[in-house]
Parts: sequence; structure tokens; C-alpha cells
Amino acid sequence: MIKRVCGLMGVFRFDQFELDTEAFELRDGGAKIHVEPLVFDLMRFLLGEAGRVVSRDELIENVWDGRIVSDATISSAIKAMRKALGDSGDNQKYLTTVRGRGFRFDADVQAGDDTRQKAPQAPAETAAKMDPSLAILPFQAYGDDDRLRNTANGLVENLTTILTRIPLLKLSSRMAAASLGEKSVSPDIVRDRLGVSYMIEGSIQHVGDGIRINVQLIDTGSGFHLWAQQFDQPDDENAIEALLQEILPRLEPQLVKAMLKDLGGQDGGLTSRQLLLQAINILSLKGWNPDSFTQTAGMLRQSTELDPNEAIGHAYLALILALGQRVGMLKRSGEVLEEVYSEVDAALDLDRMDSNVLGLVGCALADIGEPDRGIPILLNAIEANPNNAQAQTALGAAYMLAGEIELAIKHLSQGISMSPMDGRLALWGATLANAHLFAGDLDSALAEAQKSTHAGGNLYVPHIVLAATHLARNEVESAKRAVNQAYRIAPQLTDRQVAAIVGPEFAGTIEKLWPTPGSSGQTGSQ
Repeated sequence: MIKRVCGLMGVFRFDQFELDTEAFELRDGGAKIHVEPLVFDLMRFLLGEAGRVVSRDELIENVWDGRIVSDATISSAIKAMRKALGDSGDNQKYLTTVRGRGFRFDADVQAGDDTRQKAPQAPAETAAKMDPSLAILPFQAYGDDDRLRNTANGLVENLTTILTRIPLLKLSSRMAAASLGEKSVSPDIVRDRLGVSYMIEGSIQHVGDGIRINVQLIDTGSGFHLWAQQFDQPDDENAIEALLQEILPRLEPQLVKAMLKDLGGQDGGLTSRQLLLQAINILSLKGWNPDSFTQTAGMLRQSTELDPNEAIGHAYLALILALGQRVGMLKRSGEVLEEVYSEVDAALDLDRMDSNVLGLVGCALADIGEPDRGIPILLNAIEANPNNAQAQTALGAAYMLAGEIELAIKHLSQGISMSPMDGRLALWGATLANAHLFAGDLDSALAEAQKSTHAGGNLYVPHIVLAATHLARNEVESAKRAVNQAYRIAPQLTDRQVAAIVGPEFAGTIEKLWPTPGSSGQTGSQ
């Protein structure tokens, strides 16, 4: 009979293995086995629950302390634990996957005599309030039409993938949401069964020659509809993409607004997580300029000071500082570079398993000129979550900095195709256009640059890449128009910022195209 050992502290034995929670060591016949800290914590918790099926939500609460992690991150940690024990997904000697339920540790765990109980865990309800979470329920398709059902399923799949870009938001697995059934269920049932703060539900039906979709965002605690809207589209092969273009710009701000309210503190001041969530939206709202980068970095510093144990906060700060230096939006200095290294180390010390953390950190390292160090981290991010579009595009950008243009184009294209409605599409597309430009494929460069300018809004980067592409094609007048648009968006643009995007050769020519007579724009460093 398997013995269950709760509150593990001390030395615990199963077969030839020893887990020493005082020395933080896993030993196989006395020989030490290296495991990451999170994998060690995972093992300690599962040993304490030996013989019982543990759900993914329990793992998040007890191993990750309720922090935001994806299913892929959990799977990566499980895989690492199995590897340390000589186990595998096929030969599940110690750790058994119970499909649709969770995991069970199958070994007779013997507790040492010096065990001590851990502090009691916070109730799940408290954690849910601190960490906003979302379930996207299967959309109901009215009518016996496979095409309609495929559109409904495609919308749910794309929404789930794209909304993972919102930090601090936990998304319930599609399998868990689907387990509730296709018929409408009440918000309180969704909250009780899935433990989520919000739910998205929708329906789709034929109306004339087109389709109509109704989408609602609901607070599962109160049952209130936070947002609801109806959309009509032609029923063609572009229906899913067209609907996403309509839904996301309206849904996402309402979801973030609800999250900011839920993340509030008792004293009315901004919490670390509110600061983090607000900070990462500044650049999209205010555009790229020295003030927006400085404000973003300042808020992220406040966030990490209030909660130094939030890995994603350190990772975002490292990226903003690194990117700001690369494009000339932050003053280049040794102190800032040291801060980037410090934040990278802090993020990795806290969490080396989370795909989002690894994606941001790897991108930051590439941006400060260390693609050789950033690329392996980005590869790990993609291994942890193959659907991490940000990591895919960051890997492409890193390969470009390393001079691997074919690999750059491959990963940039893959990232964009995985998340075609992402708000970062303008920057990603401009980077892809730049890669085609360096590869000498001017037609592809022009096509991607034009698409990125349409998605760019208040971002000057795509217009600079478009100008360089026109220059490479000897289309000077078109290049002038692109430069004019870039400087309209960012009148304080410098030659160093332009060079950081398209290289010094194009930067020199672009500077001469500055449209105001008698002024070539500002040069030098900010």
C-alpha cells in the first residue's frame, strides 16, 4: 500500500532515491542528481501526495504559488522530473498521467524522522482573486453544418492562443472548458468546476448568406456580463480571421480593465501586478518614444520592488531596458546594461520553466547584442510551449542579429502565422520585412513592410523598414513618403535609432530624405 506523506520536510526515500528537502538534493543511490529548483518543488509536492491524483490547478497553487503558468510549462516540469527519475511518458513507473484529471505519484514513500509541517496553504478562493483566470467555453453552433462548427472551433482555438499574451492571466485548458459540455452552463458552475474568474462564451449561426456571432465576457463570481457584442461577417474562407479582427480589439481592453480591478490592493494603492499590467500596455497606447520607454521601465521597477518574486516582471523589465537601448529610446550606458543582466538573472533564478519568461529573457539578451546566449533560451521557451508566438518571432530576430537570415525568416514567419491578430504584428512584420531585405528578396520585403505599416498605428519602425525597402528598389519618391510618415509619428527620431533598425548604410540615406527643408532631423544619441 502506498503511504501518503504530507507537508514534506526532511529526507524521504522511495526505491533507491532520496529527496532531501533540507539540503535541497535529489540522490540516486547516494549520487546527487541535478534538478532545477521548480522541478525539486514539484517533486516534493507530488511525493507528499503520493497515491492521490493531483490536478494541474493544485500544482499551480502549491508549486508555482499561484503564479501564472501555462499547461506547456507544467508539462515541461513534469517531463524534467521524469527524466531525473529515469521515468518517461511511455514507461510511467513513478509518475502516472491520469488523462483529464492530473498526475499521481506511484511509489511507497518513506518519511524521515525529522519531518516538519509546511505552513498551511492559502485557500484557493484567495488565490483566484489574486490571479485573474479565464475559461473560453466551446462556442455553440446553431444548425447542422460542419463548416459552422469548424468556424466556431477555430475561433475558440485562436482566441485561446492569442489571449495567452496577456500577462498575469491564467487560461483554463481547452480540455477542461470542453468538459463542461456544449450546452450553456451558469457562471457559478464554471467558477466551481474550473476555478476561474471570467468566462467567454459565444454562439454562431447563419443569417442570410453570412454568419452572425454573439460573444460575451462574464464575471463568474457575480454573473455580470462585463462585455457583449454581436458581429456579422460573410461566410467564406476568411471568416475566422475577419471575426478575430473585429472581436479582439473590443474584447481585450475589457478583459484587462476587469483584471486591473481584481488585482487591486486593500489600501487603494497600485499593487505590483497592476503596475506590471499597466506598464506593458504603455508602449501600445503611447507609441515608441523616450518618455514612454522611461515610464514603462519606471513602473516595472516599482512592480518588481513591491514583489521581487514575480519572474515575469523581471523578464519584462529586462526586455524594455534592452529594447530601449537597441532602438535608442533609452540612454545607452553601462549602468542600464548591468541592470538588464541583473533582471535577466533574477527572472531565470525565479523561473526557468515558464515559456513566457524564457521568451522575454531570450529576446532581451539578443537585443543587447548577445544572440548566442539568447537563442538557446528562446529554443527552450518554444520547447516548453510551441504556441508561444512571441518566442518564435524573438528567435527569428535573434537569428537575424546572428546573421542566420534563413532561420530568421523561418521563425519570424512561423510566429506571425501562429498569432496573426497579435497587437505586436507591426513590429514582427517589420522585422520579417527587414530579414527579406537583407536576404535580397525585395518583393517579399516590400509586401511584408506594407502589411506592417497598415498594422502599425503609432509605430514608426515599419515605415523606416518600408523606406529602406523602397531605396533598395530605387524607388526614391516612395521612400520619401515612408520617411515622411515615420518622422510624422516620431519627429525626434535620430540617425542612431534608424541605424538600429535598418543598419547604418540605409540610415545615412534615410536621414537625407528628412522632409522639412533646412532640417535633417536630430542626430546622435538621446
